[in-house]
Amino acid sequence: KKELITFGGNYNPNVDYQNHYKGWHIQKIDLEDRKVKSIKSIERFSWHSNKFFQRFSACDIQKDGDLDLVYERNSQFRTKKLPVDFDFTTVTRIIWFNKKGEFKRVRIEDPFYYRSYDLEKRQAVKKHAKKLGTTSLRYTPKQQYYEYKGKGNYIHSFADVSAQPLLDEAH
Repeated sequence: KKELITFGGNYNPNVDYQNHYKGWHIQKIDLEDRKVKSIKSIERFSWHSNKFFQRFSACDIQKDGDLDLVYERNSQFRTKKLPVDFDFTTVTRIIWFNKKGEFKRVRIEDPFYYRSYDLEKRQAVKKHAKKLGTTSLRYTPKQQYYEYKGKGNYIHSFADVSAQPLLDEAH
């Protein structure tokens, strides 16, 4: 059995400008003898302004023979007022864990979105990522065009003081 995962922009006919970039759509296509047997949506998100994932990859994080899907974010997803389930303002990566063709999305937060005195929240985020077989740390390129002179990672805005870490479970 062969399968193909596609990822693309989501079409929103209710807007006038760039209506093909108003969200994302992830599909799994099952193939048999070069014929499409089924098409299943893994996730579809629609929005009124441009929303799109620019870095997307697949790897077997759980080492179970199933490729998991990963969106790695190296900039801030700064749109506020998204539905809670799609509020990615504090994530460093989003993983769709694959268990025998069934996908479950898990958010991995960047611990630096919690203030320096919120050590318990920062540790919870790091422990959560490690338990899932990944890390909460971002990739930092060797060459940076806009060097940051402060300590730690540059964060535009911290999570609200009352915010609790997102500790989504895999399957």
